[in-house]
Amino acid sequence: MTEIFYKSLASGSSGNCSIVTDGEFMAVFDFGISVKRFREFLSQQGFEPTEISLFISHEHSDHAGNAMAFSNRVSRDIYARKGTLNAMGMDGYSIGDSVVFGNFLINAVDISHDACEPVAFVVETSGKKISIVSDLGQPSLPLLEKISDSDILALEANHDTNMLVNGTYPDMLKKRIRGEKGHLSNEQCGRIAASVSAEKTRIVLLHLSQHNNTPEIALNTVKAHMDSAGKAKNEILCASQADGCGLFVL
Repeated sequence: MTEIFYKSLASGSSGNCSIVTDGEFMAVFDFGISVKRFREFLSQQGFEPTEISLFISHEHSDHAGNAMAFSNRVSRDIYARKGTLNAMGMDGYSIGDSVVFGNFLINAVDISHDACEPVAFVVETSGKKISIVSDLGQPSLPLLEKISDSDILALEANHDTNMLVNGTYPDMLKKRIRGEKGHLSNEQCGRIAASVSAEKTRIVLLHLSQHNNTPEIALNTVKAHMDSAGKAKNEILCASQADGCGLFVL
């Protein structure tokens, strides 16, 4: 049986990047890190995929800031919504609802966020499902249906509401973050995770704010929602801004 690997390489305001690979094909989701770091990761893990493609969720710099460098130096295809490609000023393949890449079916799901045409990604392969929702203002029913019963649910837990409200950010920025096109709080993340997770689902918390959250608070909040839903046994961990999370094998 083919092994499927998932890893977040970084998850935060300084850069976001995740990979899904079966060894032969590697789908890279967002590219806010350096090409050097990406190549170091491949070398460290011993990955030598024959095909690599980049999928961009939206044009914000922490997700797409080094996409051009990736395209020029790694020489691989880039997929995104047409509006995202235009906002980035880049050529690439305009992705619709889904695209087949090697052994992967990659679904792009429209989301609520303050970007041109932002999406979440749901990867299906060999009977496995990996959902990557890194920036989200509020969930929609189609998104919840698409990410349900994932083997890995990588989901934003950006801020603790009390820390944000009582913090030093300007009121306009606080309003943006808490808005319908902003970012998920720990509470929102917990409610979503509890509603869509199956017994098999492993949860990775993404995009934690350095100023308005901590891994301990995020984990405790999401775990409380999972416990209340009778899902206390699901594995939950936080991806760090600098190092992402460990390598998951399915």
